[in-house]
Amino acid sequence: MAGFGKTIAEMYNKHKQPEDKDISIQYKQIKDFLEKSGPTSGCTSKVFYGSYVYFEKLRIKHNKPKSNKRLEMEKKHGKKGLNIERDASRQYMNVGPGETPYIDGYGGASISRRPW
Repeated sequence: MAGFGKTIAEMYNKHKQPEDKDISIQYKQIKDFLEKSGPTSGCTSKVFYGSYVYFEKLRIKHNKPKSNKRLEMEKKHGKKGLNIERDASRQYMNVGPGETPYIDGYGGASISRRPW
């Protein structure tokens, strides 16, 4: 885990915004990230972004195609990709009677309405 943490910290630091400072990633951060569940849980973590960059570079190195799920995510979230500043599962939504908020499998917040 220590080696992986160092590797993904390097990936994060190479691809971060210029105004962001360099980071290191500790074992506990990786452990906490791995314990999360759901399509957007943990997306605000530095572990998420560093791992994304690492595994994307690995996919390209091995000349593997993007998965169907990945292509769907890209279509749903557009050019900017998933919002890593804010976790959709932690936002507030106003819903009326007979409506239920939910996060779909692609990390999008939606409202389900009961048919009457």
